[in-house]
Amino acid sequence: MFSTSIENARLWCATSATQLAEIANSGWRDWPDEGLRTTASLDEATAAARILAETEGVGHVVELNVTARLLQEYPSGQVPFAARGDLIASLRQAISEHSHYRGGLSEADLAAAEAVLGHPVPATWRSYLRAPSWFHRGWMHGGAYVWLYPASMSAELPPDDHCPGMFVIGGDGASEQLVIDLREQSPRVMLANVVRGGWEETFVQASSLNAFISEIEAGTFEFSFS
Repeated sequence: MFSTSIENARLWCATSATQLAEIANSGWRDWPDEGLRTTASLDEATAAARILAETEGVGHVVELNVTARLLQEYPSGQVPFAARGDLIASLRQAISEHSHYRGGLSEADLAAAEAVLGHPVPATWRSYLRAPSWFHRGWMHGGAYVWLYPASMSAELPPDDHCPGMFVIGGDGASEQLVIDLREQSPRVMLANVVRGGWEETFVQASSLNAFISEIEAGTFEFSFS
C-alpha cells in the first residue's frame, strides 16, 4: 500500500528490536542494517513483523516516506542495500515506527498478573494475549493510534474507586484509556479519560472483546466519543 503521488510514496519494513534500535540511534534518518528489506506492501511488512514477534518476542513495522521517483526505479519497493544511499537521499521525513507486535504471553505471566489483580483476566482477552503474536501499539488505517497493554501492565495500575471493576487493556498513548468492566460476564470495551468521575463518563467502543479484537486485527478500529 503506497501513495502514487509524483511527490511522495511510502515504503515499509519489518525490523527486529535490535534493528529498530540501530535506526533510532541513527536519528531515524539512516539505514544501518544490510538485512533490512523494504517493500511497497504494508501487509507484507506486517506479516514479516508478526513472524519476528513469534520467533524473537518482538517485531516492528517501520514507515519510510520517500520520493515517488524511488518507486519508479524499484516498483516493488525492494531497495537493495547497495542502493542504500539512494534510499536515504529520497527520505522526505524521518523514518518512524508504524506498528509493534509482541509474542504471546506465557501462562506464568498471565497467572502472575491475575494474582496481583485478584481476578481472572477474561478468557477472550487471555486468548488474544496468548496468541503467537498480538498487536501491541501502532496506527490504524484511519489514523487512530492504539496502545494495548500486556496483562502485567494492566494489573499494576491502581484500582479506580470511581469505576469499580475497571480493568485497563490499553489506550491512545495519551489521556484516553481502553477499559472493560470485570463485573460484566461479556464485557464491552469502553473509553475512559484518565480524569473521570465514574462509569457514566465512559463511551462504548465495541460491543464485546471479540468485536474489538477483530477491528484491531483488521486495522479498522476508531475511537468513538459518543
